[in-house]
Amino acid sequence: VSAVIMIVHHVLSLFGMLNMAFQGKWGTELIGVIGGTEITNPLLQLRWFLKTLNFNSLLVSFVDFSFIFTFGYFRLYLGGHVLVHYVTYPKWDFLGKLGAVTMYALSVVFYYYILRYAARKYGGFLSKKKELVSSNGVHKHSSNGCASPNGHVLSNGHLQSNGNHAKTD
Repeated sequence: VSAVIMIVHHVLSLFGMLNMAFQGKWGTELIGVIGGTEITNPLLQLRWFLKTLNFNSLLVSFVDFSFIFTFGYFRLYLGGHVLVHYVTYPKWDFLGKLGAVTMYALSVVFYYYILRYAARKYGGFLSKKKELVSSNGVHKHSSNGCASPNGHVLSNGHLQSNGNHAKTD
């Protein structure tokens, strides 16, 4: 996410909190929204630490997918429900409603970047899991979607031949 988007996010958050504090209204709702949205923060920080320490394991993938799920669920799904109830509430609070819609829109932008990251990181892996069918009708899986010229199937970066595996990289 670009620095400009992050700065806008934090400035809007600050103005939203100050607006609610000076009005003396919507404090319960604001705390609920902050708590609901910040529930994703520990996973975001864990992702950063694992990336900084060059971890590349199943744990990293688990944290990535957990973050993607929790962000989508808490910020977009539940946040969307709170937004609809807040915006359709009959009492008029233009700045509060404008801020809520803007923050939700920023969450949508963040989620776009998160999904784009996931597609780049995991999309190639998923698209490479093509199924090959040999001449005898047996399905074989290939991590790179290719078979060697002599009919042996490449599986997970190894050349598969009569039970013997040789690294192809």
